[in-house]
Amino acid sequence: MSHDLDALAQHAADQTQHEDVWSYGNDTRFSRAVARFAARADRFHERIEQGLSGPSLVSNANHLAQDARYADEVVRRANSAQVQIEWQEAMRLVGQIQSLAR
Repeated sequence: MSHDLDALAQHAADQTQHEDVWSYGNDTRFSRAVARFAARADRFHERIEQGLSGPSLVSNANHLAQDARYADEVVRRANSAQVQIEWQEAMRLVGQIQSLAR
């Protein structure tokens, strides 16, 4: 699941750099928020692969969800259909990860 989230987040971050999406409102908060979340998802994925568990897993999952919520607000305001489709799936995965971590 963390692998899928990492891939989706990275793809969304890549899309924000695509000229068509980037030019939509030229909102730098959009690309920064998605890139920040993609970096957090990558670190989370690496930690899971290294055996993250227990209280550290819960803490990391909560920070991941916090970054996801912030980025979600920015993505929704950007009205980028390309990114929002994958973003909805990423948010679903974050919810599942957070539920499993508890």
